[in-house]
Parts: sequence; C-alpha cells; structure tokens
Amino acid sequence: MSDDDVNSAVQSWIAETQMRAIQDYVSRGRRLEHTPEEALAGAWVGLMRAWATNPEKGQDPRRVDIEAEYSFGD
Repeated sequence: MSDDDVNSAVQSWIAETQMRAIQDYVSRGRRLEHTPEEALAGAWVGLMRAWATNPEKGQDPRRVDIEAEYSFGD
C-alpha cells in the first residue's frame, strides 16, 4: 500500500465514523438543535479541556453530539 492509499483509507474511515455519529445523533432526535451556538461552543470547550486533562477516561459522548449538531451548519 502506498502512502496515498493509506491516507485515502484513513480519510474514508474518519468520514464513515463521523457519518455514523451523525446518524446516531439524528436517530435520537437532535436534542441540541435549538441550543444557542455560544452554549454549544462553551460545552465543547469544557469537554475538550476535561479530556485533555484526563485522556485515559476516554471521550465524552456529549462532545460527539455537539460535533454532530455543528455538522448541520444551521
């Protein structure tokens, strides 16, 4: 496999992972749809800071929902 093939495979995997996260979020009703952007941004920053401080705990699923909501760009 060439470097380009590896890069393409990784990019495809990332895109599929994001798509599944968005599908999951939508299937649960887009609960953050009407949340003000400032609140979403503040929550996302807080979750990222908590993860950076304690990465062994893993990622908080709330962050994935916030990112899914941002993907709609409303």
